[in-house]
Amino acid sequence: MFLIDYLYNALRLRTGESLSGESLRMHRVLHRSRWTLGTVRVAGHELTYVDGASAYSAWHAIFLQKLYDFRCGHESPVIIDCGANIGIAVRYWLSRYESPKILAIEPDPAIFETLKQNCDGAANVTLLQSAVSKTGGPLSFCSTGDDAGHLLQNDAGQQTDQKQTNTIAINSAQLSELIEQSDSPIDFLKLDIEGAETEVLKEAASKLDKVRNLFVEYHGFADQQQTLHELLAVLSEAGFRYHLLPELWSPSPYQQIKIDNGMDQRVNVCASRDFNGSAI
Repeated sequence: MFLIDYLYNALRLRTGESLSGESLRMHRVLHRSRWTLGTVRVAGHELTYVDGASAYSAWHAIFLQKLYDFRCGHESPVIIDCGANIGIAVRYWLSRYESPKILAIEPDPAIFETLKQNCDGAANVTLLQSAVSKTGGPLSFCSTGDDAGHLLQNDAGQQTDQKQTNTIAINSAQLSELIEQSDSPIDFLKLDIEGAETEVLKEAASKLDKVRNLFVEYHGFADQQQTLHELLAVLSEAGFRYHLLPELWSPSPYQQIKIDNGMDQRVNVCASRDFNGSAI
């Protein structure tokens, strides 16, 4: 018992969080070999994952930090999840709300099959195997076996991957069309589409008045022109107030900029029409 208590407290101190049984299970997942298929119980359901590190990162942000927990005055919010991956966010919303109506979109065929498995039996969840792009139609996609799969060329015509390994042909849809297809206002729109986000939002700018809350992960590639200012301008023009959460940042940027998967910046942009400030 002493050893168990010691390990528990050591892990709790290292992570700075109170560890429930689910947290302990997810920490075991984190330390499994990369790109290894497995299952873990999350929110009362068996969740299949394809990469432990990606699954833990998503679970930590979504279930512990509650990154996608938005205000809603009813128990049936309409949600569009672009870049749903294996469905951890979907499982969170299903546990958070009584009867959410979710459209989950994932382009990678292999990961889409895992998404289907993780959403099996869930009412009011519609799955779409597709990317989201400015133009729609067929595109080339780099499958990485985790949460970093991306279009080989973004909507601004810039190459996002020079190696072009594991290239597959996929279909894509325009965000404006996805928004228009909903008979109701969109309570939450999530965009985690690995570099295509600025042009996709620009394409759908005239439809964003139908969206109440919006999350987008901005990906800044070191060898490409930055477009965060354009993305924020679209949100501001659409009437959103936004809050920025840096995900990839350099503590001494004038000395050295960190590069991760070709990116020198990742920023989570949380936008809403309902933000209220409060004193700290």
